[in-house]
Amino acid sequence: MAQPYGMHTSSPATRPTISDLRDGPDGRSFSVHFLAGQRLPDHRNASRIRIMAVEGEGMIIIEGLGARTLGGGEAVQLEANVTHSLEACSGEWQVEVVLLPACCPGCA
Repeated sequence: MAQPYGMHTSSPATRPTISDLRDGPDGRSFSVHFLAGQRLPDHRNASRIRIMAVEGEGMIIIEGLGARTLGGGEAVQLEANVTHSLEACSGEWQVEVVLLPACCPGCA
């Protein structure tokens, strides 16, 4: 996947902080806290996921769909194995990620 303007490869030391791993009624979730300019490079999850902006603003780049700004409580849901990356815009950005359970036997 080509990197959009402003996207760059990051080392583990410059990646965001992942914390608050917990299990809940909607599935397993965790928080990701980005400092300005930090990014999670292209990756995919084995399960469906929901990513919600808790505070600040950032960008999600979804393979085949392009870039989208995510802020102010906005959320996006991705199916399993969709390649995506995340990057904070000009300030700090916090997102909540929920690993969603299978919605039907075909998704298991």
